[in-house]
This record gives sequence, C-alpha cells and structure tokens, in this order.
Amino acid sequence: MVLLSFVTFLGCNSSGDVFGHSREEFLQLIVEGEVQLRDLELDDESLHSALASLASGDAYYLSYLLAREGLDNAARVALRHEANHGDEPYRLQALRRLSGLLRQESDWSSLRELLKEFQGAYPRDQDLYIAYGEALYRLERDRELRDYIDTVKNRTPGFLEDLDSRVSSETALWEAVIALRAENPRAPELVRRLFLYFPAGPVHSRVYLYLVARPQLLAAFSSEEFSFFAAKFHQAERRPEQAWQSYTQALGAMRNQLVTGGRGAGSANTLFFTPATVSDIGATLAAAGRLTNGASYLAELAQELEGIERSVAYAWRGRLLRASGNIPAALDSLAQALALEPDDEALRLLLLSTALQGPPRRALRVVQEQAPEVRNMERLSQLLSGALVRFVANSDWDTVWNIYMTLENGVVHGVGAESVRAQYAFVIAVASLRENFRPVGQPTGDRTVLARELLERAHSLSRGYYGLLSGAILHPGQFLSSAARLSENGGSVLSGGAAGAWDDYTHGFLRFGLVEEAYHALLQDPAGIRHETSVQVSEALKEQGLYLESIRAATRLRFQPNYTPHVRGEQRAFPHLFRDEVNEVVELYELDIDVFYALLREESHFAPAIVSHAGAVGLSQLMPATAADVAARLRLQNPDLNDPSTNLTIGAYYLSGLIDRFPTIMHALLAYNAGQGRVRSWMNTRSFTSDFYFHEAVPFLETRDYIRKILVSAVHYGELYHARPASETIQVIFPEIKELAELLQTR
Repeated sequence: MVLLSFVTFLGCNSSGDVFGHSREEFLQLIVEGEVQLRDLELDDESLHSALASLASGDAYYLSYLLAREGLDNAARVALRHEANHGDEPYRLQALRRLSGLLRQESDWSSLRELLKEFQGAYPRDQDLYIAYGEALYRLERDRELRDYIDTVKNRTPGFLEDLDSRVSSETALWEAVIALRAENPRAPELVRRLFLYFPAGPVHSRVYLYLVARPQLLAAFSSEEFSFFAAKFHQAERRPEQAWQSYTQALGAMRNQLVTGGRGAGSANTLFFTPATVSDIGATLAAAGRLTNGASYLAELAQELEGIERSVAYAWRGRLLRASGNIPAALDSLAQALALEPDDEALRLLLLSTALQGPPRRALRVVQEQAPEVRNMERLSQLLSGALVRFVANSDWDTVWNIYMTLENGVVHGVGAESVRAQYAFVIAVASLRENFRPVGQPTGDRTVLARELLERAHSLSRGYYGLLSGAILHPGQFLSSAARLSENGGSVLSGGAAGAWDDYTHGFLRFGLVEEAYHALLQDPAGIRHETSVQVSEALKEQGLYLESIRAATRLRFQPNYTPHVRGEQRAFPHLFRDEVNEVVELYELDIDVFYALLREESHFAPAIVSHAGAVGLSQLMPATAADVAARLRLQNPDLNDPSTNLTIGAYYLSGLIDRFPTIMHALLAYNAGQGRVRSWMNTRSFTSDFYFHEAVPFLETRDYIRKILVSAVHYGELYHARPASETIQVIFPEIKELAELLQTR
C-alpha cells in the first residue's frame, strides 16, 4: 500500500497531476480501494490545503469515505469545508449532516458555533432550527435562545406556526424553561400553554420532572393544575391508568368552573379544555380500555363545550363507541363532530371507515355524502377496498354496484382512486358472469354486455392486478404487462426523469462508490432523479448483493408517471437471481417457475439472510419450526436457512406439498402466507362460486395483497423472460380465468 500525504492525494500540483494521475483517476483508486484513506498523513494543515483544491461536492462525498474508515474528525472537517464553500445542494446537506453528527455526540458547543454562523441562511429549515435551539437550550444560553426565537418569529412570519407538533412543542418547552430559570413572572403562563395546547409527549415529561425537582416553583400552580401536569406526564410515559387517575383529580374542579364561570370568566382553569387537552383525555380513556364509561363521560363533557373542543369530544366518543362495537351510536357521534368541523379531513375519513363497518344501507349513504369531499384519495381507496371483504362475503352485489357508481359518477377521481374503481368494476363483472347479476334499473338482455363494459373499464383504470385480470379475460393470449412494451423503447440508456441538482447529488454518491447513500438519496425524491440514474443505483445495489434495496429502487422508478418501460429497469425490478438453484428446485418439485420467482420476490426480495418480524428466515421466508419439519422429511441435517440452496429446497418442497393439499395454487399461496389452518377454516365456513370471491373475502389485508403481488410479479416474470402471455400465467393461479373468458365470448 502506497503511503501518500493528503495534499499529494487531493491537491493539484502545477502540472495538474495528483501523484502522477488525474484527479478523477486518483479518486477512482480510492473508490476501488487501491488507496486507503486511513494510511494517509492527515494533519490539519495538509487536510485544509487539500480540501481547498476540491470541486464543489467532493468534500461532502469524501466525508462519508473518511467516516467509513473511522476518521471522524477528518470527516467533520470535510463537512465544515463543504458547508462554507460548497454550492447547493451540497452546502445544506453538509450542514445538516454535520449538525446531526454533533447532536449525536452531544457536542453542543461545537453545534452552537457551527449554526450561529449560518443563522438566516436557511430560515425555513426545521432540522437546523431545532438543532440550533437545542444546542442553546442545553448550554443554558437562555438570553441567546430567547433572542433567536424572537428573531425567527420576526424574520420568517408564520414559520413557527407551520412547524410540526414535535418541533413547535419543543419551542414551547424552551420558552417555558427559559422563563422558569429566569424566575420570569410569565413562567407559569408559558408552562400552562405548553401543557394545554400540545398533545402529550416527551416535552411534558421533561418539564414535569423539572418542576418536581424544584418544589419552590410549584407554588405558582393550583393543585388541580399540578394534577393535570401529572396526567400529561403519565400519558407521555404510557401509563394510561395513572394518567386517568390524575385527570380525574384535575377534571372535577375544572369542569365545575367551566360550567359556572363560562369562557369569559378569566380564570386559567376555565380555558383548560383545549382541543389538545380534550383529545388527550379521549386517548387516555381509549388506552385504559374505559370504552363505555369513557363514552358517557365524553358525551357529558361535549355538552359543556363549544366549537372545535366539542367536536373533538364527540369524535373521541365515536372512537370509543366504535371500539366497543356500538357502530350506530359511533356514527351518530362522529356525524355530530363533523357537523361542527366540516373541513376536518381526518374526521371525515374516520366517519367513512366506521360507516363501512356498519349496516350496508347506511354505509352507502355515508359514502355517497362524504366521499366527494375527501381529498386523500389513497386513504379513501384503502377504506373502500377493505369494505369489499364484507360485501363479497355476503354476496351483497347491490351495495358493491352502488358504491361503484358513486365512484364513477364524477365525484371520486384523482391519483389513488383508479385502483379501487377497477377493483369494484372487476368484482361486479365477475358477479354478472357468475351470478347473472343485473343492477336494478339496468336494461334486460345479454349480461355479458355489462360484464364487458366493466372489464374494459377496469382494464383502462389499472395497470396492476385488476387491470391484468380484466385484460386476461378480455384478451386471452395477449401480452399485458409493462414488459410487453419493451420493444417500444430501444437503446441502452433510459430517457426521462428530472435532470437537475438532486440528480447530480444522487449520482455523486455513485461516483464515489457510496451505493447505499445513493439509494437513500433516491428514496428522498425519486421524482427528482433521471430514470437512468435510478437504474444505475439499482444495478449498483445488485452488484453489492443488496437485492432488496435494488428491487425497491427499480420499483420506485416504475411508478414514476412518465416512465417508459425499458429492459434494464424491468430486469432490475423483476430480477432472475439464484437462477441455477431456482431452476433445480423448480424442476425437482414441478413448480411453475414464474410463480416461484414471484413468491421469492415478494417474500424476501431475494435477500438470503433476511429475517421477518415474525421470525421467518431467508429467501423463502421459512418459519424455523416449519423448516425443521420439512428438513426432517428431506433428511437434511442441521439445515442452514441462510444458505440459498438449502432454503430454496425446503421452500419449494413445502410449497409443492401445499399445492397437492389444496384445490388451486391460489389456495396454496394463501396457506403459505396465512397458514394451512386458517385457509381450511375459511374453506369450511364459506361457499363461493368463484375463487376470485374467495380471495376478495379473505379477512387479512396482508394476505389479500400477497396474492395480488405474486400474480402481478408472476405475469411480469413470464412476459419478461419466457414470452408467456399474461392469461397463461394467471391461469396457473386462478384456473377459472379461462372459463370466464369463454363465458364472455360465448354468451
């Protein structure tokens, strides 16, 4: 290993060389490990001199390499240089990274010195605001912190009001403690404000303990107020029973004052019931399991309040009633809450989700009234998709049709709504073919006309699961996935995406061999990156064996609105990994290769050593007990589930056994995910004329999505690698797809 001075390595001499190489050539030596940074002579003078010779961004990326080799001080120096001399976005990113490192090390003095220099440079950056404020708070530079908060308020109007609850409550904490330490007469008022206007959290624990440790400060507060402070403390510490006991000690006198004194009485206690306080009371009752009594208490409290506070009380009463199973009463309470705050999106969605658990007629009415007002289409789609489980289980096709028409009649559109509209259209189409379902008011005649219209609608709305199913019925034998359109985009380089500062920033990580860091930059803003850069990140992750991250990076790219399918992007999203091992077990156990590849992709994203939260291990995500049982049958001694070949052998054998024991591969896949016992129970308690109904009625969202993901992946694998039409692959999982296509053509 050659020992170089840092100046020789990075600085440019008069001939433009760096130790006989161009700068790029030498950086490549470092990236490829030919030169180790820890072997360089890193004295302060040479380090600063070398950094001065770098281009913008180089010092920032170099700081990661330095930190990777344990050269933390040199890494901080490089970041400070970039913050002082770099262009955007490197300057801001360096400042954020350096301030984060200093916070981790509790080096408050250095953090204060750093951010004092940059006051005003990034007036709306929450990370830097909270970092500088915390440094001043920890150092007890109270006057400086007070001046800083005032400066931010004056310089950036509305900034503090726009902060998220965590950051704004931290500001309130600083103001309260500053006043307490200075024995400012306003201190009690600021402490009350912190406890009254912010949801229970860590700041309340900190201030409560600060007060308890200084008994002389407690004289400024009544016993009811201190009980209230204690309640917030216990709630923040997740002790709901103790929190409720403290709340009850505070609530009685305060409610009496509220009733007798009114809002204008002037006492601090009459203002006790703020939205945050009422919400905390409701959350405490829910956490303590006081559902029925809590609902009664909140009903009484709501009558004593007005405006938003009354709405919050009714909303929490609705939550408690819903949790207790009293859906009709919960709906009434939530409707009262929404009437008081008609613009509350979260409340409207809560009302919808509750209604969809209740009687179908009322559920339909609430959907028709409230769905047009919802802005969060993704959440609304999730609620309606989940509700379909009950409607299908009860063969309630009229409700499914009426909700579908509500979605279609121009009131629910936008990003996120297409998939659920396609889902409802597909289910009604199958009901039309299977059950001869005809909606009330529809003309009599050939029901295949309605089915075809619905399938065409689903196919046009969705590129995913329901679009593929509908397309396979409408156009059997055709190629339907994005892989089918690869020929439309020739060339080795992907076009499209955003070419700008964030793309340069992300690509810079790749240039310095910082692949995981490039991946995290991509996740922050996938729309701000060129498609070619996204694929390069995915390919680099694959080369390092980070298959899960590689697939996720490529999948993010595929969902960009202007993405044109390209063979490199598709192959990274649906990779053919461990090909020899997979081919061997697929042939041995007579499995469908595209379905098995799809299973591996969805189970583990091909990460051999991955362990799920439930304890499932490896490529096939085998539970140790199940793997041990199968290994015994295969006479495998001490199987290593992290070994790809062993894991694939056990997983393939287990799946093959499930296929033999269940009527279709769809049922076998359900059992692979949810367990054989559950699937047999569902089969024994439910009778459906279609396997599609059986799947839609599965009570677990994860398991329903499991089938959807595997089918979509299998179709892509089939079309991408085996020129296999979508309908052929889908028929492996849902054999009845062929019969439905024939019904559509022959009726």
